[in-house]
This record gives sequence, C-alpha cells and structure tokens, in this order.
Amino acid sequence: MALTFKSQIEDLIGTTAEDTSIDQWLQDGAWDIINRVKIVDPMKLQSFAKQEDITNNTASVGDNLILGVYSAASEYREIPPSLKIKALDTDSIHKATTTNPVFWRENGNVYLRPTGGVSNTMSIVKIDTSTLVNGSEFSDVINFPDSHKQLLVLFASMKELQRKMNTQTMPTITLPIVASSPSISGYTTSLPTFKAPSSVVLPSVPSDANVDFTNLGSFPTFNSPIYTIRPFPEIKYNLPEQPIIPITTTASNNMSTWDGSAQSRIIVDQTTLATAPIYNKPIQEPRTPFSSYVSGIELDEPTLVINEQPPVAPTIVSVEVDNSAWVVPEFTSPVMDTPDWGDTNNWITVEEDPEMLASRVQEISTKGAIFSALLADAKAQFDKDNARFQSDVQKSLSDAKLLTDKEGQELSQYGQDVQLYQIKVNNAISEHQQKLTHYLEELKTSFQAWQKEETDKIARFQAESQSELNDFNEDNVEYQAKLQIAIENARLSSSADQILLTKYQNELKAYETKVGSIISENTSVISEWQQEVAANIQKYSADIGKETSKINPDIQKYQIDIDKILKTYQNETGYDIAKYSAEIQSLISKFQQDLASSSADFNEESQRYSHETERIQSDNSTKIAKYQSEIQDYSAEASSLIQDYANKVQSKMAEYKWWEEQYARLKQSYEQGFVPINVQQPKE
Repeated sequence: MALTFKSQIEDLIGTTAEDTSIDQWLQDGAWDIINRVKIVDPMKLQSFAKQEDITNNTASVGDNLILGVYSAASEYREIPPSLKIKALDTDSIHKATTTNPVFWRENGNVYLRPTGGVSNTMSIVKIDTSTLVNGSEFSDVINFPDSHKQLLVLFASMKELQRKMNTQTMPTITLPIVASSPSISGYTTSLPTFKAPSSVVLPSVPSDANVDFTNLGSFPTFNSPIYTIRPFPEIKYNLPEQPIIPITTTASNNMSTWDGSAQSRIIVDQTTLATAPIYNKPIQEPRTPFSSYVSGIELDEPTLVINEQPPVAPTIVSVEVDNSAWVVPEFTSPVMDTPDWGDTNNWITVEEDPEMLASRVQEISTKGAIFSALLADAKAQFDKDNARFQSDVQKSLSDAKLLTDKEGQELSQYGQDVQLYQIKVNNAISEHQQKLTHYLEELKTSFQAWQKEETDKIARFQAESQSELNDFNEDNVEYQAKLQIAIENARLSSSADQILLTKYQNELKAYETKVGSIISENTSVISEWQQEVAANIQKYSADIGKETSKINPDIQKYQIDIDKILKTYQNETGYDIAKYSAEIQSLISKFQQDLASSSADFNEESQRYSHETERIQSDNSTKIAKYQSEIQDYSAEASSLIQDYANKVQSKMAEYKWWEEQYARLKQSYEQGFVPINVQQPKE
C-alpha cells in the first residue's frame, strides 16, 4: 500500500500540525526544488513542465514559471511589458510578426502578438495545488520527477520540525495555596467565683428586755480564700514566608544572548549548525509497528476498580441538657396568728392576776406551737419539691450523657468500618497490581522481540551507512563538536534550573519543619495554661471546703452561747425571750444556707468552666491537627508538582535534542538530493 505524504512525514518526525500547514509546506518545497534546479541546471526544468493551450492569444499564468510559448511555425520571444506598444507599431523595429512573434507577462496573464494564431501552446512550470497535498501519494503528483518527490517529504518534515522547535514551550508549575493559620478559639466562659455570705448581725434586743451580750463575742467570720489566674496566653502563628518558586518561562533562542540567569529554557544555538556534512543516505528498511507484536495481549492496561463503597460517617449533633420539665421549688412561709400582747400586759401590770396571765401565756404558746408545726410542714413540702427538682436535673444530665455515649459508640463503629473498607481497598489494589505486573511482563516480552528486530534493521542500516560516513568523517567531527557544545549549553542552562528546584524543595522542607515547631510550641503553651488553671481552681475549691468545715463548729458554739445567755436571762427575769431567740436562730440558719448555696454555685460554675475549657481545647486541637495535615498535604503536593515539572523539563530537553538532530539529518539528506546537480563527484 502506497503511503501518503503525511504518513511519510510522520514516520520521520512524529505527529504533525494542521493538514493545511503540511499542504503549504509541500507546495513551498516544490518551489524550492524548482528554483534550485533552475539555478543549477535549467535544462532539467522541462521535467517539471506541462503543456497548456493558449486561446485567443491570452492566458492566465499567475506567478508560475513559463519555459516557452510556441506556435506551429515558431517560438515566441518574451519581451518586457514596456515594449508591448512598440510590438504593435508597424514602424517600430520591435514590431511582432508571424516569423518573429512575442509575448509578455502582465498582471498574472500572458499576452501573445501578433494575434490571429490558432495553434499556440506554452510550456509552463506550475504547482498543482489539488494533488500536492498531505493526503496525496507520490503517484498522484504529475509533472514532477519521481527522483525529487522524496525531497518534498524531507522539506515538509524540516518545516514541521522548525515549527515544533520555534513553538516549543516549557512546562509551567503552579503551586497550591498554602493553608491559612487556624483561628484559635478563646475562653468566653468567666472563671468561677465564690460569693461569701454576709456575716450575721444580731437583731436589736426588745426594748423591755435587758439581755447582756457583752461576753458573747462577734459572729464567726468566713474568710473567703483568694486565688488568681493569669490570662489566657497570647497565641501567635508567625509563620515564615512561603518559599517562592524560582522558575520562569522566558528563554532566548540564541545561547550567545543568554544573560546567565537561571531560567527555564531548552534552546540549542542553531547558528553553530548552519552547515552540516553531506553524505549519501542509504534506504532504510521499512519499520515494523510495535502494535503487530502485541496482538496476542490486551493492549489496554488493567483498570483498578474499587467496588466497595466507603462507610458513611455518623452525624454528630450538639448535645444539650433538656430543662423543659424542671420545676424550681419555692418556699412558701405560713402566716402566724398574731398574739394579743396588750391583753397579756394588762393582766401583768394592771390586774396582777397570775392565773389569767398563765392562761394568756398558754394561749400565746399554743399559737407559737401551731406556727412551728405549719413552718415544719412548709419546710417538708419544700424539701419534697426540691428532691423532685434535683431528680429531674439528674435525669436530664443522665439523658445527655447517654446520648453522648451513643455517639461515641457510633464513632467507634465508624472507625471499625473504615478499617474494614481500607482492608478491602488494599485487597483490590493488590489484585490490580498482580494483573498489572502480568500485563507489564507480557508487554516487556513483546517489546524485547520488537526491539531486537528493529535493532537488527538499524544495525544493517548503520553498516550500510558506514561506507558513506567515511567520506565526510572530517567534516562530521567538526559538526558533531559544535552540536555537542550547543546541546551542552542548553543542558547547563537547565541544570541551573534543577539546582534552584532542589534549593526550593529544601526550603519547602524547612518551611514545613518551622511551621510544625510553631504549632508544637503554641500547643505546649495552651496545655500548660490549662493545667495551671485546673490546679488553681481545684485548690480554691479545697480551700473553700476547708474554710466551711472550719466555721461550722464556730457557728454552733456561737449559737449555744446565745441560747445559754437567753435562757439565763429568761430564768432570772421570767421574761419570754422565745421570739427574739427564734429571730436569731433564723439569721444563723440563713447564713448557713447562704454558705451552702454559695459553695454549690461555685462547684457548679467550676464544672461548667471545666467543661467549656475541655470543649474549646478539643476544638482548637482539631483545628491545629487539620492545619498540620493541610501543611503536610501542601508539602507533599508541592514536591510532587516539582518532581513532575522536573520530569517534564527533562522530557522537553530530550525531545528538543532529538528534533535538532533529526533536523540536521533531514537537512543533509535534502541537500544530498541536489549533490549530483551542485557538484561534480570526484573520480575514484
């Protein structure tokens, strides 16, 4: 099967550009060949010409080359357009006659004089653009010698290589955006504080009683402990500057203009390769496509398929304590039936009747006893309501804890599912690797067989070429030396880029290390502060407990001393001091209750503060861990991109070098096609 121009070009240089470009290069190559032949050996131009008839003494010729115009009797002589008027002047020596006909070219046309001839033809060299296209075969192109058709392939191949070298672009590299430093949450919950109850101040003694509290002393003082906690430390993430990649994409197309800066470039100085040694290239045996060697194996490499679906992460909701059913108990004090102190005083001071006085005192005592009983009932109801309230609170707290434990179990199960999924994925990957290894072994065997055949062909071709190479070894040594110098210049320029890439990778590792150090230092500072706060709160709580335990015996003693003083006064005077004693007892009880309430409030605030600090620390730890993971991912991705970039640069260098060398080989083959015309070969 005959090959098209395009397939022959691609056999020499690989993939090509647009077909229209190949069409143009084939036509440009045809004119280049024609012009060379015209200069060196014009007689051979006839092999490129065709005969066309001229009707009505004019024809369109464009810019094509006219070798001659003929009639049945004579050949037309070409004149410049400036003589066309004189050619029609009967009195001019330039007049055109049937024995001395002329033609001239003007505006893409050819004109013949004298007019009236009927059998005029012209021999014209023109390019047939309909057949000289990429999809045509050699046999499709007429009026072009077969010995020069291969030169069309070489010319178009050189043009395509020039296009590739001129449009060669360096790969670019864009690093990912570095992760932003995390925003560390502060502690919004206030530190727990203990509010000590106000000290007890004895009520005023009844005006008609003269109780002496001189030796009683003051009410025991509750010495509230003092504690201080330093503020939350200032956390700063003063991260180092991200390393800047040192590669640009500018380049010079002539190494002599390179300023020495490390830039991305694969440029070989073509000025040193202007002339290449010429040798007669032997015909190489047809190449066997590699695809014919792999017909027995699957051409597509095994595909990794993961049928397992990853486990679904459980939904974690915020746990809140349900207080909708809580009923805060309220204490309702009973109302006492007010004693008639005026009537009692009348029986004491006016009537001086002991029996009636005893009756009135009994009445008042009875009212006091009833009030005490009502007060006890009210207290019992309050205690009952308070016990129910405490039970509801504990139930709500227990429900919240059970929900938290359930989510913990779901997270644990999710972790187990993830491990199982990982095992299944690893098994699939292992199976894929086994298939891939088998596929690569078969591919390697086929490649080795193909490589041997092609190597043998190349060896035979090289042996045949050796005799030709001996004729220009001296020139070739000089040419190869210049080529190596130019390529080495390009390699050295790329090596400078590689040095900068290596330096950048080292800077990236140092950047990651410093970021890790900053995160570790800040984490240590926060942990130290938390431990200090927890220790101070624990000590403060213990000090409150100690002070409470210390004051309770003093209060009891104080209360006993008051009771003793009041009873002594009542026994000595007979004055009923019970109401006053109850008032004092109420104040002391209130102090004890306030003290217990303050202790409970402080403990509750301490627990709330502890839970809040734990939550914030957990949140901050998650943010920091995520940030560290992002930094590590960034470093890994950047390193991968840099390595990929370096590989692409190396590939571009190798590709450009091959283009340069192939261009030189094609050029010398192209020039060799004109050697029989250009120079006379030396005799043996």
